[in-house]
Amino acid sequence: MRGCIHHRHPCCSFALAFAVFFVTTGAPEAATSPEARATARRLGRDIGFEDPSGKAMASFHAALKRARTGKGKARIVFYGASHTASDLFTGVVRRELQKRFGDAGHGFVLPARPWNAYRHDDVVIQGTNTWRADRVGKSDSVQDGWYGLAGVSVASNRPDDVGILSTGTGPIGRKVDTFELWYLRQPGGGTLEVRLDGRRVRRLSTAAPEKVAAYALFKTRDGPHSLEVRPVGDGEVRVFGVLMERRRSGVVLDTVGIPGSRAVHHLQWNDLLYREHLSRRRPDLVALAYGTNEAGDDDVPIEDYERQLRQVIT
Repeated sequence: MRGCIHHRHPCCSFALAFAVFFVTTGAPEAATSPEARATARRLGRDIGFEDPSGKAMASFHAALKRARTGKGKARIVFYGASHTASDLFTGVVRRELQKRFGDAGHGFVLPARPWNAYRHDDVVIQGTNTWRADRVGKSDSVQDGWYGLAGVSVASNRPDDVGILSTGTGPIGRKVDTFELWYLRQPGGGTLEVRLDGRRVRRLSTAAPEKVAAYALFKTRDGPHSLEVRPVGDGEVRVFGVLMERRRSGVVLDTVGIPGSRAVHHLQWNDLLYREHLSRRRPDLVALAYGTNEAGDDDVPIEDYERQLRQVIT
């Protein structure tokens, strides 16, 4: 993590403060621009952050500058509980940053809904609702920790299951030229069929002697597109997510929240896979927007909460 900053107060206003902070600061020289002030009035007020060095956000500001000048991407991975999982305020942050610094794609999305209310701004998610979702804290999940970047995976061995991701019609996210499918290869793994704009482009075998993360890249022309994944039915296929990006400069914000989650849940994911996925995203900023659910954990001493949160950040 090249840029990380945290706040001491374990409440949900932290997440909202982060959203305002992203949009209103942008790059240092733009902090007092009329546009920034107008955005601040729309979204709320600035809230101070603990940053003894005064440099914690420097690499993120540098990434935004690269994006604005057409020299690269600024990447954000945004973790949190239900308020993040809904992609409501993070969707606003994504739109505002992409309007100012460039639309480099939507980012990381699951191709099938792991819960009924799963959504992402400016992406159309379609398909069957019979995929199995595995994640920390869900009693009927496979408790192996192989949850990947988002802390949740979807799996199926049913040939009638399907997951489809399509670009939307909003002001941001209407174009994509690169899809990357992240999935698991495992003993007994089945075949996964992939279709681009309705046309079959590949069949992927997910069988392997042992569990290992795998990736499949699909490139197309920049524009509106859809990616579809279907189990063939010859064994279980398990998918971590799909990247929807563009081969151009700009901002990418991955919303990876889980309803009811707590920061400590990060310690229960398979660490090697977690590190592989997070480093593969090369984030310039990682946001941890937790506290809403922890606020009700009266049986957890604040000292334990602080120790666990420090361990998560480390």
